[in-house]
Amino acid sequence: MKDHILKTLKKGECIRVDWLDANTIKNMPAGEPVTSPDYPMTTIGVFEGIIESEKLSYLTIIVESSDYHKDVTLIPLPLLVKISKSRVPLKQVKITNYCRSVREYERRKRA
Repeated sequence: MKDHILKTLKKGECIRVDWLDANTIKNMPAGEPVTSPDYPMTTIGVFEGIIESEKLSYLTIIVESSDYHKDVTLIPLPLLVKISKSRVPLKQVKITNYCRSVREYERRKRA
């Protein structure tokens, strides 16, 4: 599914990306095993393209931009869970961090 949508994305489209990130668990009891290592993230932004490094390929998303700069999130393709075209018009999404969950956006919108 995600491979199919990757091939259909066009530069400049607003997308929502669900992906897995690394995480750190602090102050965990010494004898307790890690039971849930996945750390799900959601990023909304403008599709810029796919770039290749020597080791990985990355989905490139512009998450904030102005006339003078842009902030870009690079997500390694193996960490992608789901990509969908965003139903939220990008100009209505005020992204001030690298990642903002849709739930947080909707909660602030209602407030």
